[in-house]
Amino acid sequence: MKALQNRKSIVSANKVVIAKYLNEFLKTARENYAEVDPSADIITSITIQKK
Repeated sequence: MKALQNRKSIVSANKVVIAKYLNEFLKTARENYAEVDPSADIITSITIQKK
């Protein structure tokens, strides 16, 4: 919530939290000209070593 209150948009892959607090997130985002994006995917980095 602090990020939204500070006019920072948020992106989250945690759909359970977004669903639980969606109305609060959207209200706070609108009031502070920020955005809520629940469509984030988890990105994994794999290091490939050549021999």
